[in-house]
Amino acid sequence: MHQCFVLVALIASVLTSGVASSWGSADIAIYDFTKSAVIGIASNRWREVVIDASPKQTNFFTITRLDAPKLIIRERGENGTILSELELPFFVSGYAGHNWIKMSPDHKRIAFHNSETKGLSVLALQSRQQRDFLQNEFNFQDDILLMRWLSTNTVLLLKGKIGAEVATTGQILKINVDSGEIQSWPRSLDGTMTAHALGQSGRFLATVGYDRGSKIVILDVATMKETKELPAVKPDQWIADVWWLDDDKRLAFSDVGNGVFCYSMNTGEINRITPEGNRRYFLEGAIGKCVVLRKQSLWSLGRPRFVLQDVVTGKSTTLDAYLNGFVYGIAGNTKFVMEVGY
Repeated sequence: MHQCFVLVALIASVLTSGVASSWGSADIAIYDFTKSAVIGIASNRWREVVIDASPKQTNFFTITRLDAPKLIIRERGENGTILSELELPFFVSGYAGHNWIKMSPDHKRIAFHNSETKGLSVLALQSRQQRDFLQNEFNFQDDILLMRWLSTNTVLLLKGKIGAEVATTGQILKINVDSGEIQSWPRSLDGTMTAHALGQSGRFLATVGYDRGSKIVILDVATMKETKELPAVKPDQWIADVWWLDDDKRLAFSDVGNGVFCYSMNTGEINRITPEGNRRYFLEGAIGKCVVLRKQSLWSLGRPRFVLQDVVTGKSTTLDAYLNGFVYGIAGNTKFVMEVGY
């Protein structure tokens, strides 16, 4: 519940300060528990999105562009100060997508979708040496449903087709970027990026597929074997979003037209989060023990409202704010980085 109140204070402070109140801004804000303060650290013409952040580290990394067609990676400290900037040797106009580029845990390499090779490339940031993998496997960066580094030399990819309700030719791939070894597991995968989630520990992977109707399956990342299949909340469920929370103890998910639910890894119980019969709630993300819910307006042109809800206590707060980004814990979850305002 404390984290929910923290995020409420964060958003309220940012909005009242005018840092992230406009549609066209591209802002990042940090909430500092020790100072009980919100710091607006970026109000850019161009979007700045996080490509590496973790509760296990204090610094975080973002990608943005300059007025000239150039991309740069920024390292920011826990107070938002820019510690370093590195210009990339290539430019991608759609750089703000969250699954086309990720930084390795040791911050020495980046993995990214290469539009020229239609595959995955790994670039060493200091030497600028590049290695290409899976050429002609991805026609578009949207074919990558999920990209995450599992270790300093292993990248996890989920391959499918964005927007496809049924992706019968999906694949889960592990690429060892040092040895070049590629492991592959064919799997039916939903074509929605937010329908798949890697746990913060890297141990579990939640996927949505259609082998026997829409279902959520939790895989052991080491073996890619199924460890759990969540019971359906209704026979014709259509799962659209899944998010890990509470240190991977819980998994939040949404069933289109039916609401948002939370599954307990410990007890196997599924609890409803949103009111039954209310179809205006959508799952947007999770942090700590809270989920971020979007509540659509009754008016077709009305702006949505966002609700932060603690899945343990049930405490919720409605916010008069427009949020459209992700939230990342840093510094042992004593601070939070948030993408807001675009």
